[in-house]
Amino acid sequence: MRDELRRAFVFYALVPMLLLLILSAGLLYIYWMENISRRNAAALQQVSGTLQQTIQTGLDEAERLSLQCDFDRLQQDPAYKVAFYRRLYDFLNEEPAYRMFVVLDSEQKIVMSSRSQDPEFLYLSKDVFWGILERLWVEPYHAMYEFIGYDKKFGQPMDIAVGKAIMADEKTRGYVIFVISGPALLQEMVNPRANIVVEDAFGHTPLCTDYNFSLRVNNKLRAEFHQAEGYVHYGTGDYYVGKASVLDGGATVYAISALGELRTYLQQAALVLLGAGTLLLFLILRISRRQARWQTRIIERIVDAFTAAKQGDLSYRLHIPESSELRVIGESYNRMAHSLRALIKSNEEKTRAAVLLELRQLTSQFDPHFLYNTLGSIKFMITLDPQAASEMTMALSRLLRYSIRHASAQVALRDDMQYLYDYLAIMQYRFTDRFDYLIHMEPAAELALVPKLCLQPVIENALKYGYEGRQHLLVEIVITVADGALDIWIRDDGCGMDAAQLEEIQAVLARQELPAAHSGLFNIHRRLQLLYGAAAGLTIASVPGEGTTVRMKLPLRQAEEGTGDAGHYC
Repeated sequence: MRDELRRAFVFYALVPMLLLLILSAGLLYIYWMENISRRNAAALQQVSGTLQQTIQTGLDEAERLSLQCDFDRLQQDPAYKVAFYRRLYDFLNEEPAYRMFVVLDSEQKIVMSSRSQDPEFLYLSKDVFWGILERLWVEPYHAMYEFIGYDKKFGQPMDIAVGKAIMADEKTRGYVIFVISGPALLQEMVNPRANIVVEDAFGHTPLCTDYNFSLRVNNKLRAEFHQAEGYVHYGTGDYYVGKASVLDGGATVYAISALGELRTYLQQAALVLLGAGTLLLFLILRISRRQARWQTRIIERIVDAFTAAKQGDLSYRLHIPESSELRVIGESYNRMAHSLRALIKSNEEKTRAAVLLELRQLTSQFDPHFLYNTLGSIKFMITLDPQAASEMTMALSRLLRYSIRHASAQVALRDDMQYLYDYLAIMQYRFTDRFDYLIHMEPAAELALVPKLCLQPVIENALKYGYEGRQHLLVEIVITVADGALDIWIRDDGCGMDAAQLEEIQAVLARQELPAAHSGLFNIHRRLQLLYGAAAGLTIASVPGEGTTVRMKLPLRQAEEGTGDAGHYC
């Protein structure tokens, strides 16, 4: 048995382990090289998509506003001018990368602007008629964009002007122009997987996360990376370069991933693994014979102890003589068994406490963008409609007070609906006649217990994504009681989702960690599962161009009459 133990230990354990380590190191290197290209492609896709979508959104909005603008009324009718201001500010609120707008007449004089100082592109064209204004004058029927600020110091990101000429009777009456903040756009494009460089049609690099890749003389991409794709050697380092053309060829996005340092780490790790394996092999060959003689006497005891533990019997005590090197195993096993018994006893209470803590954390989360946009609308309406601004402030105050109070994880549905009406009222003030809602709730559902603020994240998600290509959005809420269950349907007639988008959201809901996007839907889905089990949650269906439906089906649990948060509604 001693010889068999020695041979088995050397041959069946150590040798295969060393071979596996060597094979794993090779496979790790191959996978790493492939993973670099995939990670680079993912970073390139994300960044180029952000740049394309941000600029295209401004082009579409400038096109839409220029076609709808009556320039004579804009200069003469104050009410029309206020309404036009609202359209422009709504767009700035919805697009955080856009920092200002300006409307000019045909003489380049400012008619309205979101900033008190003149925009940079206007300052640059005062003496020489050039830049985006010259291009819009030459081609007044096309929305255009242009990087501005070539006179800035090296290493500073450039802003982007997006605009369209306002035409009437085939004459240029004015211009509507938005300005994208270069630093803000670059912040959205930052990716930990690669350095990002944006090259315009003239070869300049207006946006760059690391200006070491650009020439200081003319702010152009270095020749080693220009038109390169794949592995590139520059200086003392190696890089992987991916590129994509965006904006109909008007710009090129480069994703540059450094390889040198990572490759060095991989080589060092392989050497460490090889050295450790060799040393381990040498030591085992030397001591395996001697250890086999001493350890065979008590191996059966160890096997019996672990067999009992495997079968769930933690009362077994392992006794090993003090002279044996395996005595530490016996002591460790006995301590482990004692600790496991204590852990099993307290596990239920810890699990319950963790669930309650997670529920409280999920309930307390509130979208900061909603607060920012609502406060911006209140600021705007203080001048236009003080009464409406006051009502919005009161509604927001009640909603915030309700959201931060942790009286209980569940409330009566009628109480939660009162706060939902405040949220809907705020949304109607913000979107005016572009948003409507319908609510049908059976009387039997009023006292049903539901998670606090369980409907608001779903409606917020519909408002955030449903307006694409739409001028109006209708949200319908239907709440019924049947077969001992509370059935909640939330439908909208927005733009809907294609199969890929729907699959992405369903994958987000299936994960057990808070995502960067769709956090509102994830929160309510997770709370439903914590309260009612893994079978509960959100069911989502969507048809592109027709809208999205979200369903929640909960077990019917009635609150006691006269309880809940309604008494605190003030």
